[in-house]
Amino acid sequence: MLPNPLVLYGAGAAILIAAVGGYKVRDWQCDAAYAAAIEKAAKKEREMRDALEEKGRDFEAAKDTADGLGAARATDIRMVYREVAAPPSDCAVPSDVVRLLQGGVDSANAAASGEPRD
Repeated sequence: MLPNPLVLYGAGAAILIAAVGGYKVRDWQCDAAYAAAIEKAAKKEREMRDALEEKGRDFEAAKDTADGLGAARATDIRMVYREVAAPPSDCAVPSDVVRLLQGGVDSANAAASGEPRD
């Protein structure tokens, strides 16, 4: 005995609907996973941007401090040379200038090695 063709058509339609429904649910799951990945990446980007901005602020503060020290050192050197009447005959650098410049070198070396500056 042959089954009723309507039953076969109904079974085929049910299988087709189940398959399409399964693909649609899988599509929704992929969309949700994609949205979660995008959100996670955006959060990581914000964290990295904040860290980079903090490093930038630290750099700018250190640069401003170094600029201030350089300006103060240049002013001190000008004061030393302002008080000198004439350069020495042997063209030697005054000891005050050597002391100021050596202090700058020592300060830069201490800053580069992470030691506190005087």
